[in-house]
Amino acid sequence: MLCYDIGGTHLRGTVYDVVAGKFVNQSVRSTPNYLLQYDANAEDIFRRIIEECVILGEELLAGQRPTTIVVGYPGPVTNQGVALRSPTILGSVLDKPLNVGEALRKAHPNVNVHVLNDLICSGFYFVKQGWQDFCVITVGSGIGNKVFVNGKAIVGPSGRGGEIGHLKACGFDSLPFCFRWSEIGAVSSGRGTSCLAKEWAAARPEDFNGSLLKAEDFQAPANDTELLLTDAFRKNDELAVRIVTAACYPLAFGIASIHQAIGIETFMIVGGFSKALGERYRKILVCTVSEMAWNLGQDWNSMIQLGKVGEEEGLLGAVAYALEHSTNGATNND
Repeated sequence: MLCYDIGGTHLRGTVYDVVAGKFVNQSVRSTPNYLLQYDANAEDIFRRIIEECVILGEELLAGQRPTTIVVGYPGPVTNQGVALRSPTILGSVLDKPLNVGEALRKAHPNVNVHVLNDLICSGFYFVKQGWQDFCVITVGSGIGNKVFVNGKAIVGPSGRGGEIGHLKACGFDSLPFCFRWSEIGAVSSGRGTSCLAKEWAAARPEDFNGSLLKAEDFQAPANDTELLLTDAFRKNDELAVRIVTAACYPLAFGIASIHQAIGIETFMIVGGFSKALGERYRKILVCTVSEMAWNLGQDWNSMIQLGKVGEEEGLLGAVAYALEHSTNGATNND
């Protein structure tokens, strides 16, 4: 079984040996996206992604033919395998529906192809761990979520549910400068937090005096500012903690809203950025959410959990899904 986890930043591929019950031959590479191919159109970027998947699959399988392909994709996916949006890949300007399932079937004729949202994949992983009612949230290149009830994802008849990162929320006043933004993911994701740090450096460079962070580092396009911020945060740098805490507010509002709207009491936080920040990030999120939600005796410390570093929830869940769905097709809410 050939498995892909297509993220906004990284494209992961692996082969799952059904007989042995384990992954073999894993590989990771950069996802072609609007940030790396700034002069390309949506069709060019999408074509490049499919090409990368084919090349990666050939390398992983060493020339053998896959019988089943399962893909986790970062956006709302219909039952026909159409990604309605791909903002972390195409950006807001180029974003449009993409028929991921059709493209992969053309590249791999007569192969069972399953395409589903990446958070659906992660959710299946937690279902296999025994969880039934929970919300899984990714904090990576973007922000996404899926609510599971009785082990089933609740996304609505058209697969539009579970996209809290694109909820247009109002601004917040915890910043010492004006920062224009619209969506939760534009601030609380890894890219969003990095953008906030850049704006902070431009507006208040004096705050960086005495910090491990240097204002000039956030003005150099070539620097990996997300990595700089993560490293400083893990070293408990005061300014880095302050920036990350401010970036948490929109996401915390979203989590509190989900809880108070439907009563879900377990939130699984996954995604590369949240895991890189670690336990201190989880505690900040717990504290911030508890301040926003109506206090009815909830234990937010136990309700908000952080995925394990190195755990590939998306790939593991994708395999679990594919093993239970042997018919050819694509779906996102079975």
